[in-house]
Amino acid sequence: SYNTGKNGEFTAKFENMNPGTYTATSTFNGNSIYAKSTASITKKVVDRQASRITASDVLTTYNSEKYLVITLANNQNSPLSNMQITADLGTGTETYKTDNNGQVKIPTKDLSVKTYTANIIFDGDDSYMPSNATAKITINKQTTQITSTNVTTTYNTNKDIVVTLKNSENKPIADEMIEARKKKN
Repeated sequence: SYNTGKNGEFTAKFENMNPGTYTATSTFNGNSIYAKSTASITKKVVDRQASRITASDVLTTYNSEKYLVITLANNQNSPLSNMQITADLGTGTETYKTDNNGQVKIPTKDLSVKTYTANIIFDGDDSYMPSNATAKITINKQTTQITSTNVTTTYNTNKDIVVTLKNSENKPIADEMIEARKKKN
């Protein structure tokens, strides 16, 4: 039994119910002023839907514009937007929010050269079950290229040889040690 408050309402708490359909009937037996009244409502308890995280492995070179793309979807493969997921790439756990496509895009540009395992977790909520996934991120060294032009000079005349070290984007690389040896052919 419940007593109504000032606004004529009461709150009946029905918690931890197993999935199924329930009928709740409320009866006021009446009194010397008010007549008897009965009302029934239906409460449906559903299981939380499964969720699924997908993330493809990433293979890239240092300082390249690549992303670890994580997708969160329900059991019908519909994207789950505005949901929080956590990802730990081995550099610390970060929290992200999925976009309208159910995706999070984590840049890999600032990661050092090595292989990382991304542990991705969705803790679930009132509607969706938790899920998790892993993805491998491999950051390889950038390729380099040494360029120079041939030089022809006369005996006892100094003419320098210019050597340039460039990265895979054809940009010069500063402050690196290059070993140079001369040998007569």
